[in-house]
Amino acid sequence: MSQIDEDLVTLLLNQSQIIAVVGSRIYLDEAPQTATLPYVVITEMDVDGNVSLDGGTDNLQFVNYDVDCYGATRTKARDLAKLIRDFIKDFSGETGGTQTIKAVVMNGEASDRIPPTDGKGPSTFVRTLDITIQFNPV
Repeated sequence: MSQIDEDLVTLLLNQSQIIAVVGSRIYLDEAPQTATLPYVVITEMDVDGNVSLDGGTDNLQFVNYDVDCYGATRTKARDLAKLIRDFIKDFSGETGGTQTIKAVVMNGEASDRIPPTDGKGPSTFVRTLDITIQFNPV
């Protein structure tokens, strides 16, 4: 994991509109089996450093994340994703943790439906935000 993971969680948990929907249910890598809907799972997909000839941006890191927004209905998953997207797109600044984000780039979105494992009960719906965060590690 990169150095920005926990700071991304902290940043989202400091937004009143987001915590009004998910409470503290924002997880890294996977949600516990006991997690109740709605919730968010953040997964690091790729990390890249920046190399420059002048040395001015050598320390700049690019981290690609999937931000999975889970809901009981497709609409609830999309509404949660919209809250996060509207807050984080084009974000730059302090995270409330140890890192400072230089930029957040929205790469795309996708929807999915997860059928119940027992074949009985309702499906769970997921809206995935594909984002890249640029930051200088402390």
